Amino acid sequence: LTGQQFGAFHRALLNAFSLDELRMMVRIELGENLDTIASTGSLSAITEALISWAERTGRLAALVQGASKTRPGNRELQAFVASWRKSP
Repeated sequence: LTGQQFGAFHRALLNAFSLDELRMMVRIELGENLDTIASTGSLSAITEALISWAERTGRLAALVQGASKTRPGNRELQAFVASWRKSP
């Protein structure tokens, strides 16, 4: 992700999920425990750590797709997903 894309995805996830909802999405869609990825801090800090983890581990596409699948009606998230899919 570029810096701009990282920021847009971060904002979209914050807009789309509470902490508990994010935890559940990560468990269902990625088969991972959010608390082992990022266990402390604000929702913003946990979301930042989650995106960074996904980039490091090659799971970014799965995270984007899982979030999109879980929140198909969230306009900000879907706008990010559409722009991300178009990027090289």
